Amino acid sequence: MKTVFINGTSYIAEDNAPLKKLLKELGFIFPCGGEGKCGRCKITCEKIPPTDLDRRFLNQKQLENGTRLSCDKLIIDNYDIAINDEIFQQNEKVKKLSECRISAIIGSREVILSILDDEIVETKVLPNPLYEYGSFSSVAKKYTADRPTFSKLLRNCIGKESVELFEKYGTAKADTLALSGSELYIKILLGLPLTQEIPDYNALVENDNLSLPTEQVYVLPMINQYVGGDLLCEMVELKENSLLINCEDVCAFAYIGAEENTLAAMWDMKYQDKLELVSIKSVILALLKDKGMQPLVYLYGNNIDNVAAIVEELNLTHIDNLSKRIENTARACLFSRFRAKLSKEKARSRYVDIVNSEEFHDIFANNYNSY
Repeated sequence: MKTVFINGTSYIAEDNAPLKKLLKELGFIFPCGGEGKCGRCKITCEKIPPTDLDRRFLNQKQLENGTRLSCDKLIIDNYDIAINDEIFQQNEKVKKLSECRISAIIGSREVILSILDDEIVETKVLPNPLYEYGSFSSVAKKYTADRPTFSKLLRNCIGKESVELFEKYGTAKADTLALSGSELYIKILLGLPLTQEIPDYNALVENDNLSLPTEQVYVLPMINQYVGGDLLCEMVELKENSLLINCEDVCAFAYIGAEENTLAAMWDMKYQDKLELVSIKSVILALLKDKGMQPLVYLYGNNIDNVAAIVEELNLTHIDNLSKRIENTARACLFSRFRAKLSKEKARSRYVDIVNSEEFHDIFANNYNSY
């Protein structure tokens, strides 16, 4: 699956799917029907390599500025596409939903909202309104002092954008809302004290819709306040001897083993000073100690470049911008079998307080002096 941003709104598409097909589904009108005869279906995306058709209709300056024709392109990567509405008209017809569901991934910086039928129809990436209140620890502290305000901010963010999607697709509310995130954000959404344990929400909850436009709520399994269902969705189908790293404000690690997964985390990360960078390196080395074969490393999040440099220093191969959490949160909303699969993955996962271990501090001391 690939993520395509079109004028700031993200959509999910199959690998190698025609871009023309996605744009037509979104209501964009091709002047010549997408036959490649008129050269008018211009978009801007420098990441898409120019084709012979582009060179036929566009001049060199346009090509250098990222102008492309959309009718002959395939979606082979994640793209950020700009479309001028004056050039490329769009009608208002949208897909009619037979059923309506919503999935929401709550991260420290973003809330990723998808409207679903039997698949993802549209995805919107929104700023998390809590991010302006500071670091992970700062948000937790301020929430403790004013729970109603913070809970309302997060509910309003999800509720308002959900209603806008409902209006666009001609429905009143969702049958099911699936929520993915760490315990901190789920507790804020629920309005619970941080000291209170969350009941097992790994089932559809019908008696409390969280004041959101849905009939029932499903909260994906969580590990703890640092590791939530979003990371679980990224790791659930990774092969044995894989290392997953979430490069966000909470830097979370998951080593996929034969019998169990080993998870760890550090929080309030800026990914800049020496102390933090050596700490990340030390956690990786501690997790991989005595593992034998080198793992394949998967990275996602806003600070990939900083972590990738550490991974390369360790001579490990990495794959960037893993994006299974959107697809798999949707699958959890749609399919009971996948919900059961997530529960099994949680059961075989063990969180370790690695940064307070003697092993970590020994590795850290050796690396800090040589960094």
